[in-house]
Amino acid sequence: MKLTILPSSRAGKWAVWLVIGSLLVMLLLFLLAEKLNLLPDGVVIVLGAASQLVPIAAFIIALFAWFKSKDHALLLILAAVTGLAVLTGIVATMISELT
Repeated sequence: MKLTILPSSRAGKWAVWLVIGSLLVMLLLFLLAEKLNLLPDGVVIVLGAASQLVPIAAFIIALFAWFKSKDHALLLILAAVTGLAVLTGIVATMISELT
C-alpha cells in the first residue's frame, strides 16, 4: 500500500475539498458572526448547520474512495478523521441532551 499525500480518485478529491470548504465556512462564521456580528441569525443558523453536515458527507465519500476506489492518501485519511470527529461530536451532544 503506497501512501500518497493527494488523493487520486474523484471521490477522494471531493471528500478533501468538502472538508476544506467546511472548515473555511466555520472560520468565516466565527469571524463574521461571533467577532464582528455582521451576519443575521438566520444566515448563521443555515451556514452553521451546513458546516456540521458537510464533513459527515465527506466522511462517507472518503470511505467510498478508500474501499471502492482503493485510494489511500494522507489528505483522504484526514478528511475521514475530520468527518468522524464531527459525527462523534454531534452524537455526543445528542446523548448529553437526553440525560
